[in-house]
Amino acid sequence: MAGGVVRGKARSQMTCVSQQEIRCQGENIRSEQIDAGIDENVLGAQLDVEAAHSEILKYFQSVTSNRWLMVKIFLILIVFFIIFVVFLA
Repeated sequence: MAGGVVRGKARSQMTCVSQQEIRCQGENIRSEQIDAGIDENVLGAQLDVEAAHSEILKYFQSVTSNRWLMVKIFLILIVFFIIFVVFLA
């Protein structure tokens, strides 16, 4: 009878050890999946930042070209004003 108790304890200890190994494997798999998900999110964010940067550069170029247009129009208005004041007044 004592031999059966010893075998039962050994079997339950082996079961506990195998359950711990399974839990460890499951935790490793979950951490790998989380790491992969984080990597995908970081890559997606990087692509979004690069796209936003290119859009900001396009907008800046548009604003810069419009600024020169406004300066040209303002200079033309000044020239017409001077012509009006000098010759027609």
